[in-house]
Amino acid sequence: MPTPRLRSAQHVPVRRGLGRALLLCALSWCAPESGVAAADTAIAQTNQPTPVSAYGKVVAWSAFSGGAYRLMVDIGGTIAPVPTAPEPQAFDASVGLDQSNQAVVLFSRCRRYRSDPSQLLFGGSSGGCRVYTYSTSHRTVLPLALGGGASDSFTHPSQWRSEVAVVRSTRTGSSSIEVISLPGHRRHRLSRGTFDAARVDSLQLVGSRVSAGWYAGGGLETEIMLDTLGGGGEVLQESTRRSHSRPAGSEASEPALFAAGLAGAEAYWVAAGDRLIGTPSVLSIYNFHTHTSSTEEAPPDLFSAARDAGLLYYSTGTEGGGCPCEIFKR
Repeated sequence: MPTPRLRSAQHVPVRRGLGRALLLCALSWCAPESGVAAADTAIAQTNQPTPVSAYGKVVAWSAFSGGAYRLMVDIGGTIAPVPTAPEPQAFDASVGLDQSNQAVVLFSRCRRYRSDPSQLLFGGSSGGCRVYTYSTSHRTVLPLALGGGASDSFTHPSQWRSEVAVVRSTRTGSSSIEVISLPGHRRHRLSRGTFDAARVDSLQLVGSRVSAGWYAGGGLETEIMLDTLGGGGEVLQESTRRSHSRPAGSEASEPALFAAGLAGAEAYWVAAGDRLIGTPSVLSIYNFHTHTSSTEEAPPDLFSAARDAGLLYYSTGTEGGGCPCEIFKR
């Protein structure tokens, strides 16, 4: 891995768990052709790739139909659309806890959208975005007041009790991660990624920690960060599609990193696979208490992943937006 350029961050190497992955395959946990485990359960089909989020037996994703995306939730096995209007791009929905310790789904709605050159890093450019909350107990959608000025644009929201993490974007295209306390709207800005003009593709707040996936403006470099609300960030992994120090074409591209998340005492993220050459995706898991790492093999066309209470939820689809696309539970 390249040496991180963020001086205050601690670099955490990730061990390659190929032996463990091969053992799982030998025990029939994964199918050689599709990469989908034999014991995996499909819970929904979609016509376009979609991010997926899960917490407390609530799963959220976007379903594409009629040229637009609808926000969907699975609450205890019952699937229903969230009562909000369709959007031209997949929702950045995140499942967390509200101030009453009830499961809540946060998402943003924007005045304008622009497609992103890489659909795998679903961080499409947007402007004028505001955060909304869907109560899974009352089944209602309400705007979430986060303060700020008229020019502030908030996306990728994630709530944990009285704290909400968001990506704040400016009109010039730069991004930062801020944690906003409710109801006083006190703000705390977290560490940036090490890339110039970087943007965020995934964000999750759990307890006092925030995981984030950053990528460079050109989309060729990706990075997974783990921050704490008290300060101090760790670079968990970096990936550069082609090293700047080597001539073009002299080395195979490294896989893009995405789907950063938190579950219990662990951070996790995905290194993209390639179905064309049979390379599986790799789910990396880092325990921030024991400082140990492991990896698991995943389908090559894995598009997004979310871990919850020992279960793995994931969506399939290709980087260019191809299908078949489904939501699975493992």
